[in-house]
Amino acid sequence: MLQLWTCVTGILAVATGVGGAVPGGLTFDDADSIAGWTFHNGPEFPGAGGEIEWNSMEGHGKPGCLSLHYDFSNGGRYVQAHCAMPAGSDVGLVRLRLKKPDAHRLTFRATDSAGQTFQKGLGYRYEGWQAVEVDLRRWDLWFGGAADGKVRFPIARFGVLIENDAEPRQGALLIDDVAWLPRSGEAEVINLTTCVASDFSDLPAWQAGGGTGNRFEKGLWEFSFSGGARPALHSSFSLMGRPKTLRLVVDSEKAGTVVSAAMAGHFAQYERELSTLSGQSGQVIEVPLGDMKTWKRLNDWGGEHVPLPLRMLNLSLQHGQGPAQGRVHLKRLEVDTELPAGLDVVIMPDARIEGDEACFTIRVRNLMESTCEGSLHCRYAGLGEVVGEESQPLRLAGKGGYQIAEFRKPLGGRPFMDAAFQWIGPKGASAAVSVGVAMEPKEQGTTDLDPASPVGMGLYLYRFGGWPQFKEPLTRTAELARRAGIKWTREEFHWARMEPQRGQYDWAFYDAMVDTARENGISVYGLLAYWSAWTKPYTAEGIEDYCRWASQVVRRYKDRIKHWEVWNEPNIGFWTGPKEMYAELLTRAYEAIKSEDPEAVVLGCSTAGIDKDFIRKTMELGGRFDELTIHPYRPRMKEDDFMRELREVRELVGGRRVWITEIGFPTQLLTGVNERTQASLVARTYLSAIGSGAVANICWYDFRNDGFDLFYNEENFGLVRADFRLKPAYRTMATLGGKLAGLKFLEPIDVGPGAFALRFGNDRRSVVAAWSADESRLMKVEMPTSVSITDAMGTTVAAEQPGPERVLTLDAGFPVYLDGPAGFGFKPAGWLQPVQTERNRLHAGESVVVRVDGAAEVVDWGLPDGWSVSPRGSAGEYDLSIPTTASPGSIDLQVIVRQGTRIRVPVALYIQPAVLQV
Repeated sequence: MLQLWTCVTGILAVATGVGGAVPGGLTFDDADSIAGWTFHNGPEFPGAGGEIEWNSMEGHGKPGCLSLHYDFSNGGRYVQAHCAMPAGSDVGLVRLRLKKPDAHRLTFRATDSAGQTFQKGLGYRYEGWQAVEVDLRRWDLWFGGAADGKVRFPIARFGVLIENDAEPRQGALLIDDVAWLPRSGEAEVINLTTCVASDFSDLPAWQAGGGTGNRFEKGLWEFSFSGGARPALHSSFSLMGRPKTLRLVVDSEKAGTVVSAAMAGHFAQYERELSTLSGQSGQVIEVPLGDMKTWKRLNDWGGEHVPLPLRMLNLSLQHGQGPAQGRVHLKRLEVDTELPAGLDVVIMPDARIEGDEACFTIRVRNLMESTCEGSLHCRYAGLGEVVGEESQPLRLAGKGGYQIAEFRKPLGGRPFMDAAFQWIGPKGASAAVSVGVAMEPKEQGTTDLDPASPVGMGLYLYRFGGWPQFKEPLTRTAELARRAGIKWTREEFHWARMEPQRGQYDWAFYDAMVDTARENGISVYGLLAYWSAWTKPYTAEGIEDYCRWASQVVRRYKDRIKHWEVWNEPNIGFWTGPKEMYAELLTRAYEAIKSEDPEAVVLGCSTAGIDKDFIRKTMELGGRFDELTIHPYRPRMKEDDFMRELREVRELVGGRRVWITEIGFPTQLLTGVNERTQASLVARTYLSAIGSGAVANICWYDFRNDGFDLFYNEENFGLVRADFRLKPAYRTMATLGGKLAGLKFLEPIDVGPGAFALRFGNDRRSVVAAWSADESRLMKVEMPTSVSITDAMGTTVAAEQPGPERVLTLDAGFPVYLDGPAGFGFKPAGWLQPVQTERNRLHAGESVVVRVDGAAEVVDWGLPDGWSVSPRGSAGEYDLSIPTTASPGSIDLQVIVRQGTRIRVPVALYIQPAVLQV
């Protein structure tokens, strides 16, 4: 199921006063042109040096530009070039060209007429001249003056900073073609979109609750307050951008009934009364969103800020002065929202498999005011191959017009395929949005339990407990997990569900849950979760009740469950009592568990992140646990840092083993990783955690998407979708689980910086997992010819090398598995680079020199549509030309060469956007 949006784009005019004329800008054609610019070395962070000078040779288009030299040899944080704005001007946008042959981050600063300074940053790696547009209305940080984040035009000064955050420590940033662009006449213009978030007809779906007299179908809500019920309609979908206003359009038959709403952000919930029904047609109920100050906040987990995206949860009714029963016709739920720059068109993808075809359904919605014409471009890819490209022309009506496009591609025996989609319209190409499909593995997996395995997963079978027909999804989930080689699951045992009244226990669902897992070869470790409604939380009496319940749970399941985790993330909002009281609960629960089952393993702390202070404090207060549990979420995976952190925390707890009971990377649109990247991160996370030598078990959060909202991170962590369609990450999990089944981690193998290899084995066979973290590479290894090679998706890789030296193609982030007899020889023999590009970041329409090793012969360049390659004068050199229509983003060419044998050489390129907007 996909959420649908209808959007109407309007204009919000904010009065600002009349602005003056704005000169065309600066092209730095002579030495006098830099006279208005000043150097600043960031003296609040001493050590930086540098200067400003006129560069007569390296300008864009023609000689002449400003050089901002930097020298961070002795420290410092940044250097800056800044200037006063033209007198009497009212500038709203600065457009300029920059050239920085390094990885340093840039920061832009502006000071307004009241002395408040604003700044925001930009990171990119491109060695040529890059056009940048700086919007002076929106900023990330501010200080000085009023320090309230409100820009008071006109802008007085503008500056460009280069940060001390990369090598080299000395160099120069070149600046040219600075253009001061005015704001729109007498008003600041901000795109404000009115989104019809729901027309109550189909998607998103609404479900009626709150009594038997409460029914809903296609906008018609029949309600009844009989029996004290509170009628409600439940849904869950994100509101795009930064919502400002909520508007409900409704017809009602009688007056007096009160309408309320509930909304949520991450770790925050809100509710408020919207209005009283008027008993008339076309009633418009409008309430502010924005800072949510008119809404009641139900918790304070997220602090005072409003966590985005905001999500609609429900509409409900209160009796008020209205009738005991009646009907309401809901017509539209609208939201006025400010959209981020560049979000003119929204691409919402979905994917499925039909027979041998990968089928992609894409909804493309126009958020601009006017109709636009363009095309939706699709690029199909497997692992290490481009399968094909195609485009479909689309005409999108303005003010929310949308089209649905269908794309199909035969899988051709591939275990997975993904497709990247970009809208190419009047303003250029959008960011790529990808979605993938995966086939179930042929292997059925073993039903034998393997408690020694580190391969766990948050199956969260307990969540089916509220389903009237829970057996089918319970079994389906466990079977898919079994086939992926998963041997553990973390399950929440909810006190409130198991003992809803003191001394009254309901075991039926949990018995079925535990049995279903074990029947599929999956061991359970239980999370003893939260308070029951009848106890007194965060008191000695509440702790006594909790431990009494825990004893009953352990007594019932001690023949099937040997590991128990005490609470979840007590260092944040899951525990709202005194933090030091958790140590008391942990110790008392430890004693209660051990009294019922001395063989039980008690897992403690369960921190969000690796909260060393909380762990240390818990131990200082006498908190007792056998093994440590942590949730080391992170925005990106850096294996060396990750493994070091895991070893450090194991040392902190005196060498006790560490369990990662939650970690994951979600795939929500706009802000998450794409599904291909998630697939690589699954393998990298498990392998590096095991390779740290500190971790006993890893449990990904979570196996199945929690819902259907494409924009909300919490509903997109899964390896399978909410309706059990497989994402590409399922295949990498299944390959890892299958290859490592029954094996122990033996040793890491040093293969050099940026790459990793781990050996697993038993007395019969050995498996070496090898991968390159961030770039595709070719590894030479010496190993027996009998060793088989399997890629991350489970496909056997044909080996043509006749001798003992083999070449492994390592696609960035994806491991290969080398399977052979116990202790087989594996000796790294260096790296190959038979194909090299002069640079790997280009603009569309540019060319790059490619050099091919003299010992290699190119068999196939593997070029996308419209790309071309031609030989240069020197042997082994070629010009690779990128068409002007090439879409921005990453692209891996798969060049096939013959160098004694046939080798696939990934060549990573990045097509830089023509203009970067910040």
